[in-house]
Amino acid sequence: MKKQLSYFLVLVLAIGVLGANVTAAQNVDVYVAGYENNGNTDVAKVWKNGAATNLTDGTYNSEASSVYVSGNDVYVAGYEGGRILNAAGARMWKNAEPTTLPGIGGKLTQATSVFVSGEDVYVAGHCEDNSSFAKLYAKVWKNGELTDFAGGYLRGSPSDEAIFIADGDVYVATSYYDEHRQATLWKNGEVTNLTNGTSSSSALSVFVSGNDVYVAGYEYNSNGTKSTAKIWKNGVVTKLTEEVAFGYAYSVFVSGNDVYVAGEESGVAKVWKNGVGTNLTNGTTRSSAKSVFVLNNDVYVAGYTYNVASGGSYRDFVATLWKNGVATTLTNGTNSSRASSVFVINGNGNGIADIQANNISVYSNPAGDQIIISGLQGNETLRFYNIAGNRLFTNKATDKTSTVSFAHLPAGVYFVSIQTNERISTHKFILK
Repeated sequence: MKKQLSYFLVLVLAIGVLGANVTAAQNVDVYVAGYENNGNTDVAKVWKNGAATNLTDGTYNSEASSVYVSGNDVYVAGYEGGRILNAAGARMWKNAEPTTLPGIGGKLTQATSVFVSGEDVYVAGHCEDNSSFAKLYAKVWKNGELTDFAGGYLRGSPSDEAIFIADGDVYVATSYYDEHRQATLWKNGEVTNLTNGTSSSSALSVFVSGNDVYVAGYEYNSNGTKSTAKIWKNGVVTKLTEEVAFGYAYSVFVSGNDVYVAGEESGVAKVWKNGVGTNLTNGTTRSSAKSVFVLNNDVYVAGYTYNVASGGSYRDFVATLWKNGVATTLTNGTNSSRASSVFVINGNGNGIADIQANNISVYSNPAGDQIIISGLQGNETLRFYNIAGNRLFTNKATDKTSTVSFAHLPAGVYFVSIQTNERISTHKFILK
């Protein structure tokens, strides 16, 4: 038995090392979306490994709010012009080529988040309706077309909608106005309120990992003078800060069993790991962490720091990228700039595969005679082992969820190795 167990430990270690080497051996590309002022207008930009690409010519104000990389394609959501152009302002750039996202009767639109699932490109944002009051509503575009998603009324103040696609389900984090602004999560058009609505709150980011849905945002106190950064897991809230002048959670990312949140506390950029916060600056000037991404155990945060030498304007910020707490400015600080989103991939474009691997969930059914594997891409090789390290059988996944019968096997601990062209991950499950 000891010999068999030793063999199995070697097998698991080999699988783990192989999976780690597949990812770690690749070059890493870091994409950041944001803007930089050219002296007159804000210019939407995307930085790849620190090198900037302008997405507009600078004639009108523009901003890149979200970036997503799939294979060799770089998708960016944002806006250009808006009312100045007397037309819809929402834009989606693919490899720096713009697409104008339609609104309602040419009314104002803005795109705030982009997510790619298979061949489909989803963008979340908001647009005005056709009423004389031009009310703002949260909206979703799919492949450039406005969907029938009917998000909540935003009153006169826009929100930063966020979108995530998992197992074909569309999740949108946003807010709507009732008596106060209220943080909400939408799943396939069905809304869940995250607060009781007695004070203003917003939901700014959503991440789905297995069967768990995480939302980051904040809630103000009753008189609206202070806010608390919060994260909701399946609707259950956890406070990241106490009530402070600036307590915001802007972005959430899940890697394995670890939950990362980027935001700010009392005007200091901060990243939390499993609820424990780390300041990214010394707090002498204002800073904010707007987006977080984790790959190969490295933590990347995009945001901005105050430009001390700029003369004191509230807009004088410098787009900043932190990697494991070490800051790199993305501009020379001559003009104001901000970074709003970060996305990291291996050099062969496998960043999405790493996210999907983190999102794989393996669990047994209530009867205990089947296991369900969710979060797959649909082309994985599934190899099953017992506790002694003996391979039992091999399956091929053909869908995003795979159900495997174990009725012929006794209760105990088992393992499944899940292999794609890019990596291998190993998961334990228990049959009772």
